[in-house]
Amino acid sequence: MAHYALIKDNKVEQVITGIDEDQTDTLPEGISSWEEFYENRHGLTCKRTSYWTKGNQHWERNAEDKLVLSSTQDKALRGNYAGVGMIYDADNDVFYLSPDQLQEGWIIDTTDWNAKPPIEMPSLTDEQVADGYFYSWDQVKYQLDNADPKTQGWVLYQKITE
Repeated sequence: MAHYALIKDNKVEQVITGIDEDQTDTLPEGISSWEEFYENRHGLTCKRTSYWTKGNQHWERNAEDKLVLSSTQDKALRGNYAGVGMIYDADNDVFYLSPDQLQEGWIIDTTDWNAKPPIEMPSLTDEQVADGYFYSWDQVKYQLDNADPKTQGWVLYQKITE
């Protein structure tokens, strides 16, 4: 099983599940790839997308069913898994969030094709990490809080353990 993004004017219109690109023995005559097949069928540009690619890295589930970085990063495909409304950048051959999908002030980082907040996340101390603290972005706080430019938008939480 493979996933394909159908694209119009560099914007993802639809993501479909299709035939694995390695199964070329069933391609119709005169068609060289499943991208070409789906492109002809739907009348839109078609690009394969990887469900397991995020931030220009390939991820997988380990034996404990936890998401971990894959040991074979050559499987990373086109920056991110495509979603409806995302941009397909043909020059860089990547998918990323469109400006209307970004929160106010956020930008696309072209090193990993992820959305980044306008303020870098503050660092945690070793003690905070050991005690289960983490930061989470709060867009409303960012828009309201101008008191501390180093932390505005970031809220410190502690994981609840039972």
